[in-house]
Amino acid sequence: MKIILQLLIVSLLFITFPSISFSQACTVDGDCDGDECCTAENVCADMNADGDEYISLACGGDDCDDFDSDRYPGNAEVCDVASVDEDCNPDTLGFRDQDGDGYSDAACCNENPDFGSHPSEPEYNCGLDCNDTASNINIEATEACNNLDDDCNGAVDDNVNVTQYMDMDSDGYGMGAGILKCPGTTGYSLLGNDCDDDNVAIKPGAMICDANNPNMILVCDEMGGYVPMACVDECVPQPNGTGYCQQKKVKKAK
Repeated sequence: MKIILQLLIVSLLFITFPSISFSQACTVDGDCDGDECCTAENVCADMNADGDEYISLACGGDDCDDFDSDRYPGNAEVCDVASVDEDCNPDTLGFRDQDGDGYSDAACCNENPDFGSHPSEPEYNCGLDCNDTASNINIEATEACNNLDDDCNGAVDDNVNVTQYMDMDSDGYGMGAGILKCPGTTGYSLLGNDCDDDNVAIKPGAMICDANNPNMILVCDEMGGYVPMACVDECVPQPNGTGYCQQKKVKKAK
């Protein structure tokens, strides 16, 4: 039964620590070969399997990966997309600052050993510069309206774009639902409620004739609708689509 239990323990450790090479059960280091130690799990393990002169974590050392001779304390950390921790320190990322703005490239990462311990803990510890080719883009930059994430907060043009309305006739008034755009975006206006977005002459304040009643004139109001008003005589349509009330002249008797 004891042997079966030891085998089960070894199998479990293979699953939990796949990078560790185990040989046999033990109670003290003397039960193992000269280059092995007796781990806390009572199995023998290589003390320095990768030959980098650093003792493995399983044997009480500080080599975070005893099967990779390029990973050990004091080694130079390299900025790499594989998030390899060369110096066994998850807080050092291999500082790379190609644009010279003083912030490390966000592509420089290490796995975060505290990931999962708290909802705020990220899976990786990374540099803070989201664009290491532009010195004006970093966590201290001021957000501008330019379709870029200038301050590296994960949002584009946040708090700098404004509500605007599509303005087909470029008369300063648009129609439809407002959308967030950079100020001055071509084809959009800050004001909405255009009564006719295909006619530059018709916007709030303009007047047109009522096609169904020649004695009525329709005024485009600030809500984008038409308010009917009576003409004294008749409404006269203009070539640009607007209209005005004309008062007929009365001939004087001779």
